[in-house]
Amino acid sequence: MSAEPVPHAYRTECGSVGKFQVPRTALYGAVTARVVQDFPNSGMRMPRDTLRALGLGTAAGARVNDDLGLLGNDRVRAH
Repeated sequence: MSAEPVPHAYRTECGSVGKFQVPRTALYGAVTARVVQDFPNSGMRMPRDTLRALGLGTAAGARVNDDLGLLGNDRVRAH
Protein backbone atom coordinates (compact mmCIF):
# COMPACT_ATOMS: atom_id res chain seq x y z
CA MET A 1 0.00 0.00 0.00
CA SER A 2 1.51 3.38 -0.99
CA ALA A 3 1.06 6.53 1.02
CA GLU A 4 -0.63 9.52 -0.56
CA PRO A 5 1.63 12.53 -1.08
CA VAL A 6 1.32 15.12 1.66
CA PRO A 7 0.24 18.51 0.29
CA HIS A 8 2.99 21.09 0.54
CA ALA A 9 5.55 18.40 1.46
CA TYR A 10 7.87 19.93 -1.15
CA ARG A 11 9.27 23.36 -1.89
CA THR A 12 10.38 24.69 -5.27
CA GLU A 13 14.10 25.44 -5.53
CA CYS A 14 15.77 27.12 -8.49
CA GLY A 15 19.20 25.88 -9.52
CA SER A 16 21.45 26.01 -12.53
CA VAL A 17 19.36 23.25 -14.09
CA GLY A 18 16.03 25.03 -13.55
CA LYS A 19 13.26 24.58 -11.00
CA PHE A 20 13.08 21.39 -8.98
CA GLN A 21 10.86 20.03 -6.20
CA VAL A 22 12.78 19.42 -2.97
CA PRO A 23 11.36 17.88 0.23
CA ARG A 24 10.32 20.77 2.48
CA THR A 25 12.45 19.55 5.40
CA ALA A 26 15.57 18.87 3.30
CA LEU A 27 18.67 20.89 4.12
CA TYR A 28 19.78 20.92 0.48
CA GLY A 29 18.75 22.57 -2.77
CA ALA A 30 17.79 21.77 -6.35
CA VAL A 31 21.11 20.43 -7.61
CA THR A 32 21.51 17.96 -4.73
CA ALA A 33 17.88 16.86 -5.08
CA ARG A 34 18.45 16.13 -8.77
CA VAL A 35 21.58 14.11 -7.94
CA VAL A 36 19.67 12.17 -5.27
CA GLN A 37 17.04 11.37 -7.88
CA ASP A 38 19.49 10.48 -10.68
CA PHE A 39 22.42 8.82 -8.91
CA PRO A 40 20.76 5.42 -8.27
CA ASN A 41 20.14 5.13 -12.03
CA SER A 42 23.86 5.19 -12.80
CA GLY A 43 24.58 1.82 -11.17
CA MET A 44 27.69 3.37 -9.56
CA ARG A 45 28.30 3.63 -5.84
CA MET A 46 30.23 6.37 -4.10
CA PRO A 47 33.29 5.01 -2.22
CA ARG A 48 32.85 5.11 1.56
CA ASP A 49 36.06 7.17 2.02
CA THR A 50 34.73 9.78 -0.40
CA LEU A 51 31.44 10.01 1.49
CA ARG A 52 33.31 10.40 4.77
CA ALA A 53 35.49 13.17 3.32
CA LEU A 54 32.44 15.01 2.00
CA GLY A 55 30.77 14.72 5.39
CA LEU A 56 33.83 16.02 7.22
CA GLY A 57 34.09 19.00 4.87
CA THR A 58 30.39 19.77 5.24
CA ALA A 59 30.59 19.54 9.03
CA ALA A 60 33.62 21.85 9.11
CA GLY A 61 31.81 24.36 6.91
CA ALA A 62 28.76 24.24 9.18
CA ARG A 63 30.93 24.91 12.25
CA VAL A 64 32.59 27.91 10.59
CA ASN A 65 29.26 29.31 9.40
CA ASP A 66 27.84 28.81 12.91
CA ASP A 67 30.83 30.67 14.41
CA LEU A 68 30.07 33.52 11.98
CA GLY A 69 26.39 33.48 12.94
CA LEU A 70 25.28 32.54 9.43
CA LEU A 71 23.28 29.41 10.29
CA GLY A 72 20.25 28.88 12.49
CA ASN A 73 20.52 26.41 15.35
CA ASP A 74 18.33 23.87 13.54
CA ARG A 75 20.83 23.66 10.70
CA VAL A 76 23.90 23.52 12.94
CA ARG A 77 22.44 20.60 14.86
CA ALA A 78 21.28 18.78 11.68
CA HIS A 79 24.21 16.36 11.88
